[in-house]
Amino acid sequence: MASKTQTQTQITDPQQFAVALLQQGRFPVTKSNVSFIEGWAQREGGNWSNTAAYNPLNTEQPLNGSVNYKTRAPGRGVQSYSSWNDGVTATLQTLNNGDYQPIVSALSSGDAMTANNQGQLGNALSTWSAGGYTMVGQASPTYTAQTGGAGKNPAVTIKTGVSSGLMGDCSTYRNSKAATSNCLVGGGGNILGLGAPCVIDACQAKALISGGIVLVGGALMLIGIALLFEGGRNAIGNAAQGGVNFLPGGAATQQGIQSATMSGSVAPRTGAQRHASGYKAPKPGRSIAADADDFSELAMA
Repeated sequence: MASKTQTQTQITDPQQFAVALLQQGRFPVTKSNVSFIEGWAQREGGNWSNTAAYNPLNTEQPLNGSVNYKTRAPGRGVQSYSSWNDGVTATLQTLNNGDYQPIVSALSSGDAMTANNQGQLGNALSTWSAGGYTMVGQASPTYTAQTGGAGKNPAVTIKTGVSSGLMGDCSTYRNSKAATSNCLVGGGGNILGLGAPCVIDACQAKALISGGIVLVGGALMLIGIALLFEGGRNAIGNAAQGGVNFLPGGAATQQGIQSATMSGSVAPRTGAQRHASGYKAPKPGRSIAADADDFSELAMA
């Protein structure tokens, strides 16, 4: 069994936030998706450019005691969270509330930046920004390298649950299908690089292998039961066939029957033979005793 490892992702810049958001949302972690979220975070200016702690996209979703980033009191408006876990979770809750399906679909396709550049996300981005913008640009290198912000909070780690090896621990696996480190088929995987999206990742392969083992085990058990049943039937038949030999004179009786049958001495006589010897079949309506008297008369004649 392969050793299990679990990585810790530190969110210290917009790029790491983008990866964490995609991973937790089960979206493909592609260059296009990461670039789109980085540009979106720069356009919004959360966390690194204002005091909306752990909230790069300036979502207004309250969660776990979050507060308004301006008033510092609970209430409506852009929220300030107490951890990256809350910030990422609240952002995903907002994305999945039904108002931003075009963005969700674009992220699911793995090519959100292209959809953005083609204007497919304009209405959704306008709703998010209350009419502030309909498109996001490429994030600048200086922005993606920023750290700290939001009161200079220290970096907070969240678990991404990346497993090593097919037999790793998948209970906390939350990586996306396109993560090439875990993809086996598709997405530039280790076996068949069929391109994005990933077809089978490490944890899915583990589940398939486990299911196959269970099926094979069940089939072998059924075959074993069938063989035992057939063996039992043969044993009972052999015991019954050979049981005659244990009876007094059984072997001799069985041998005599076989010899007589082969010699024809006990073969049943034909109808012609029976009538030639004087036998007469019973007449309809007469008793066997009356027929016996007729037979006696013929014998005396």
